[in-house]
Amino acid sequence: MNIDGTYVSEDGDFELIIQNSNESNSTFGGTYVSIHTPQGKQSFSVTGRWYYVNNPGGSLVPLSIGFTAIDRPSGREYATLDAWAGEMVSQTSIKMNGVRSYLPAGGSADITDLGTHIFDKR
Repeated sequence: MNIDGTYVSEDGDFELIIQNSNESNSTFGGTYVSIHTPQGKQSFSVTGRWYYVNNPGGSLVPLSIGFTAIDRPSGREYATLDAWAGEMVSQTSIKMNGVRSYLPAGGSADITDLGTHIFDKR
């Protein structure tokens, strides 16, 4: 099953563009966009994993899916790490919960719950 595509959260605050999904090793790459970060709107390169389970009737969904998005500029002024995990509930919809760690240079980390969101394929 090819899971490539653009998935957007119901509130429009998050976007996941899955590219190069590889069924043989359950990996994907792509881009993640978050509207609200301490640095404003940001785009991140992502790596992710997805796994089938034994569903009734041989259905490929739901399946388990997750990814991480990390940004640390070359000057190391800060590091942002968003991590999401959840399930692909259909071939056009992913339900995930996210968390963010933001660490400014010389400061302490701000850990934020990004909530549970439905990402629909556009």
